[in-house]
Amino acid sequence: MPKYKKTGLNLLRTRYWFHSVFIVSGKNNIKQLAEFFSGKDSNTSTQWNRYKNGDTVPDTYLSIAESKLGVTEQEFVDGPMKIFSVMEELRLNDALNILTTELDAFYAERGLPVITETAEVFECYKDRIAWVLGRGKKLFDSRLLPQIGEDIIPIAFAFGHIESRMLGIEDAMKDYVIDCLSYFERKYEIPAHSWNFDIDICESIKVAVQTARLDTVFSLKTTLNELNKLPKNLKSVEDFQEQFLVTKE
Repeated sequence: MPKYKKTGLNLLRTRYWFHSVFIVSGKNNIKQLAEFFSGKDSNTSTQWNRYKNGDTVPDTYLSIAESKLGVTEQEFVDGPMKIFSVMEELRLNDALNILTTELDAFYAERGLPVITETAEVFECYKDRIAWVLGRGKKLFDSRLLPQIGEDIIPIAFAFGHIESRMLGIEDAMKDYVIDCLSYFERKYEIPAHSWNFDIDICESIKVAVQTARLDTVFSLKTTLNELNKLPKNLKSVEDFQEQFLVTKE
C-alpha cells in the first residue's frame, strides 16, 4: 500500500474516507470508533479526530478499515463519484472516460438511458469538447428532477472542474460552485475552506462571489440576497481573499 503525502487533495480524501468509515461502522462517536479499531479504553481518539478534521492522512488504518469494514483504499482515492481521481487527472480524455462511466452508472442505477443509448456518441475529439462544455451546469440543474436528485452534484462538480482546469473556462462553475461546496459540507461535513488548495475552485468562488455582489447591486427585482448562499464565514470578496489565497500545488 503506498504512503500518501500530506497534500491538500489527500487531506480532503481523508475527510471523505473518515465519513465513510464512521457511517459504515455504525458507531455514535469518535470514542466508540477508536475502541472498535483498537480495543476498550483506546487512546486513539485524538488520531481519529485528526482524520475527521483532515489534519493528517491515514496510513495503516487504510488497510485495517478495508479488512474490518470493507471501506477500500480505492474509495479513499476516488472520493464521492470519483471526483478526486478526476481532479488529479492530467489528461482530458482519461478524465472524461472516468466521468462518463460514472454518469452512465448513475443513470443505470435509476433506470435512465445511459449516454450510449441517447445517441451521444463522440465521433471525434472535437465532438467530445463540444459535449462537455456547460455539462456541469446542465447536470447540476438536473438535480431538481425527482428521478435524479442532489446526488448528481459530485458528478456535476467534477465536470465543471474539467471545464475550468483543462479547458481554461474560469467561470465555468460560477453558477453552482457555492451550492456544490455547501452540499459537501452538509453531506460529508467537509467545510468549504478544505478546498482552498485547488486554484480552480478558488477562482470559481471568487467569480461567484463577485457576480453575486453585482447582481445584488444592479438587480432591482432580486428578492434573495445571493450572498446568503455562501458557505459559513464567506460573505464577501474580502472574506474570500482572506480564506482562499493559495498557491497551486
